Amino acid sequence: MNLLIIIISLHLLLYIVRFMMAKSYYYSQQITGTLKENGDEFSVIQPIVSGDCNLEYCLKTNVKNGGKANFIWIVDENDQEAGRIVKNIKEETGKDIKIITAKDIPKEKNEKVFKQKLALSYAREFFIAADDDVILSFNQLYKLKDKLNRQDCVITGLPYYRMGYDFLTNLVVGFVNGNTLLTYLVIAGLGAVGSLNGMFYMAKKDTFIHLNIFEKIEDKLSDEYEIAKILRNKNIQIIQSTCPCSVGTTIENFSHYMNLMRRWMVFANVYMAEKLQLSTLLTIVVPTALPLLIFIYTLIIRNFRILPIIFGIQVLIAFLNYYQRRQYFKIKEPLKIILFEIISAYLQPLHYINSLIKPGMVIWRNNKVMINKDGSVRYEKVGGTSL
Repeated sequence: MNLLIIIISLHLLLYIVRFMMAKSYYYSQQITGTLKENGDEFSVIQPIVSGDCNLEYCLKTNVKNGGKANFIWIVDENDQEAGRIVKNIKEETGKDIKIITAKDIPKEKNEKVFKQKLALSYAREFFIAADDDVILSFNQLYKLKDKLNRQDCVITGLPYYRMGYDFLTNLVVGFVNGNTLLTYLVIAGLGAVGSLNGMFYMAKKDTFIHLNIFEKIEDKLSDEYEIAKILRNKNIQIIQSTCPCSVGTTIENFSHYMNLMRRWMVFANVYMAEKLQLSTLLTIVVPTALPLLIFIYTLIIRNFRILPIIFGIQVLIAFLNYYQRRQYFKIKEPLKIILFEIISAYLQPLHYINSLIKPGMVIWRNNKVMINKDGSVRYEKVGGTSL
């Protein structure tokens, strides 16, 4: 019983520390002043893959909100649905959109990076690299241009997911939203940023051309981590901004859900294998494992009377996370997100264990991706999932 109380107390203490670290870093990064930018020096580079029902909505919303930024969309020549969507949007909006058709992408290349490489030469002075399911906060992004001008850096931001309409989709939402502030901001506060948020980042075009970044990483799986390694070696700063991006997804079935969670955990394993320190162990890894460990230990010692307290603590933690997102992102999530965040907190260690089984293979959208020991990849088209 005493050991259980100690573990629960440690869980609460670590959460309070993380919560306050995230809060401190968030307010240290706020930018005041009136926005004067309209995006005319920016390009948005997006590799496009069909398969998600939100695709057209996300792309249209960005075009509508992007001001005078131009868009560069890269579509696989065999992806007829994606080709149809991007052509329709270009015709309907009349905006500055360049569509590039990617032909014969080699199997040993990272498709996303290969497509980004094709687009880079068409970009303006600054580019925003974004996934195709992301809705960007352009007003906040454009305020960061001064930082890009003052120093050679790459700026990344914070993702949050919009609630879906089914259980599995909302489990993914609970996982991402429950972790985004307590991981990205805490790691940044520790000065341990070692990767980019692959959902979107922004940089000077010349930085990527001068360093041949896309060419150097196009055979690697975890492109955002490989980019970060190159930047660190060249003493180029990675700035974790507090600029949010909204993400929408639809999980088709249980297999789709498991493949997605497995892929994210495999990416995290690649990162942690080289970047694990005592500080990140205590603030990221241990807090992730504790909810399930506390629950299992309670069942082992048969102290069922304390279960309401344990679940009550998780409800409190999820509610504080909910409140923090509401305050920082200015969003209104339904309260049921708290339930999905709690469930996802108990499932995270199980997803991690699953990622250790056959760690050299993940499913990404329409590809089976085989991962070599050096981090290089080989793609095999298999169809199926949309993520």
